[in-house]
This record gives sequence, structure tokens and C-alpha cells, in this order.
Amino acid sequence: WTLLTAMLPLVFSISVGAPSAIPFDEQQELELLMTLGQSLVGLMFLVNMELTAWEASALFALWFVQFAFSPVPRDVGLLGFVATHIHEWVTWLYLIWAAIELVRIFLGQRQPLAFKLFAEVWRTRVRPAAPVS
Repeated sequence: WTLLTAMLPLVFSISVGAPSAIPFDEQQELELLMTLGQSLVGLMFLVNMELTAWEASALFALWFVQFAFSPVPRDVGLLGFVATHIHEWVTWLYLIWAAIELVRIFLGQRQPLAFKLFAEVWRTRVRPAAPVS
């Protein structure tokens, strides 16, 4: 997915015939920011090398809530009000959650094991190249 996403500006620029930014409307920008927020939360879990059941459930619940409200008409009373703002609220929740997890890492409440494990794998599995004579 990351490679696909990274290729979009390249393909768009090629199709236009010059380096170009992809024009997004306000909703698309919010969706992109929400996806980035969700990815940041996922990154915090990957750095910790642990995903608890409640964390997975909360991620699913946030995704499901914004997904469920997406087709609700914007002019239907309270449900319409929620549907109008749900993507923004979920985006803020993701970003706040990622910030909290980052603070927890800095306070030592969560260990960034991925960095230690990567270094260990690198030391034990990757051999230095032989010197060229």
C-alpha cells in the first residue's frame, strides 16, 4: 500500500506531462489525514511489538464508526450532525492516541523493542562486506 500511495503523484505527474501536485478537496484531505493518524497509531504498536486485544478492538471501533456514518445524509438531525463531523473527530482521536503512545514511550511505559530487535538481527544476520583489494 505504501508503494502504491507513493506512486500516485508520479503517475499523476506523468499523465499531466509535468511535475504536479494532486489536487484534493477538503474531504479527501481529511481522509488522508485520518489515514495518516491511523498509521501513526499502528506504528506505535509496531515499535512496541505488541498489540493487545483492547487496542485492536479500539482501532476497529474507530474505523467502523466513521465507516458506518459515511452514508448518513448530512441533513438528518443529530445523526446528520455526527455524520458531518465524524471523520474529523476520529482523525483527532487517532492523532491524540498516537501522541499519548509516543509520550508513553518517552516515559518508559512502553518499550520501543522494534529498534532493539532490528539492531540484534542486523548484528547477527548481516555480515559486513569483504574489503575490496
